[in-house]
Amino acid sequence: MLIGWPVAFVALLMLCIGMFTLVLGILDMSVPPRRVPGTVISHGSNLIGQLYVDIRLHAPDFPSIVAPTVTQAQSRAIRNGDTVFADYSPRLQALYALEDGGRVYLLPGASVANNMFGAVAFLLFGLVLFPYPAVVASWGWRDLLAESGRLGERSRARASVVGLRAPAQGLGTNMRRPGLTSRFARSAWCGVALVPLDAAPDERQRPVTFSISRDTCERLHEGDVVEIVYAPHLHYVYRLERVAADE
Repeated sequence: MLIGWPVAFVALLMLCIGMFTLVLGILDMSVPPRRVPGTVISHGSNLIGQLYVDIRLHAPDFPSIVAPTVTQAQSRAIRNGDTVFADYSPRLQALYALEDGGRVYLLPGASVANNMFGAVAFLLFGLVLFPYPAVVASWGWRDLLAESGRLGERSRARASVVGLRAPAQGLGTNMRRPGLTSRFARSAWCGVALVPLDAAPDERQRPVTFSISRDTCERLHEGDVVEIVYAPHLHYVYRLERVAADE
């Protein structure tokens, strides 16, 4: 829960940012840019060799100096001292073009469409990231309430062992526990498949899998009857004991 909820919150925040940016980008594409006057004061290049021009803007609600990246041809065409117009998207206020002497120079890698692609990427990443941690954290919270007695009780069942699976030798000794992180423990973990004996007839053939300790796994055999106490949603095993078949 401590990991699931923060990750789900970050994913939800990304969804909100992506949706907000996408809507504003669509609106910006349907209206003319905001032309901000400025004066070119210098040229230069950064550490990776990209060319840029320093422009002093003459508008109170914009930065006093901006340094957009330009191509080599644009750097030669735009001279120091030229009066230019910086074209900003009205709502997102993204600089994507310069106007000098009646010519429009689209800045490399900057456009309203690129902002929309970024917004769509945020939306897709948020949609992929959000469901799993949110569901796991919700299950953890409900299992915690069940453990404290505020929401029912721990699940308890008599079941028959129908399958055992230990981790392959040489491929690591720990299997992932339910949730976002592995269980930090020295003992190895393996899987057991159980068929509840007290379930309805139509559910008898539906095995339920659990992760158990390697020591417990080595004491079990297929066909054994066990009593298990577990968390109902994450299937965390609190107790698993072998019992006689007629108990």
